[in-house]
Amino acid sequence: MNKTIQLLLATTLVCSGQEFTKGYNAIQAGYGQAVVRTYTNVGMKTDTVHVNYQGMNEASNGYFFGRESLRIGKNGLPVDAIAVTRLTGSLAPKLLDTAYGARFAMPKKKGLYGYIDALKHTGIGISGYRGLESVVFAGKEVKGWNFETTQAFKQGRKPFSEVEVLTPALKKHIKLRGFARYDSPKDLTFGLQRTF
Repeated sequence: MNKTIQLLLATTLVCSGQEFTKGYNAIQAGYGQAVVRTYTNVGMKTDTVHVNYQGMNEASNGYFFGRESLRIGKNGLPVDAIAVTRLTGSLAPKLLDTAYGARFAMPKKKGLYGYIDALKHTGIGISGYRGLESVVFAGKEVKGWNFETTQAFKQGRKPFSEVEVLTPALKKHIKLRGFARYDSPKDLTFGLQRTF
């Protein structure tokens, strides 16, 4: 029954000029601060607009943290409207905070990629934070290696920094890679990543 409904839904979307999109999706298993981390990036687009969900969720020793975002924008423009929520906790994660703003895509040149988020927090969530935030994500691909960094700056708070290195695929045609990630102030995680 579920497969029939999915098939009907997919047929309806295709016939109405919409299509599903898939971005960077991966799962990491490692040793260190975040034992399991998932990246989810899926969306839908028409001839003129696109909608995208992006999630980063991690768990370690009974602790959970998630950053979920929903973006909408006009095809061909380098800026999207964005809404972001963050969750934290243990078995029953709580809403940490929410924010709204814009995401600016960086031009993809010479293996470079990334984005900049400009956000205003609403005060909704257990943190009660209402300030401004900018998040910069940038990466570069060099001969199968990926070097990435995330820098987050919140008004009145200490900045957050993360650096990650991904190896080339361990075997040809197998999407399995090694990774090492350093989160400020002193958390190191390393392990394996499988992309989908």
